[in-house]
Amino acid sequence: MITAEFDRETSTLRVEASGEVSHSDYRDVFIPAVESALDISGKINLLYVFSATYEGFTTRAALDDNRLGLTHLTDFRRIAVVSDQSWLRNAVSAFSVFMPAEISTYSLSDLETAEKWVSHT
Repeated sequence: MITAEFDRETSTLRVEASGEVSHSDYRDVFIPAVESALDISGKINLLYVFSATYEGFTTRAALDDNRLGLTHLTDFRRIAVVSDQSWLRNAVSAFSVFMPAEISTYSLSDLETAEKWVSHT
């Protein structure tokens, strides 16, 4: 499941993933939230929180995630990924060299630090 909330003041889209993330989560929540935020603010910041109950992506959701990233490659200023799953933080760090946005990863215990970093412009 995905929830999304946009903060106009900081141009930050907060997305939280829990349980299994599906294609419908991307189609119905994440993609429309990104597009709406971009319509309002132009470039945005993304705070992507993978909760303690996050179980993974379906195959189609993983493809949606890749497509979203490629479609909006230059639309993000900063991206903070928050997760207690080290493999996820390591994967994000490895791919960050291909992204024009500033990217940083955090554990769930550092969520407040991530929120401050991602919203600082």
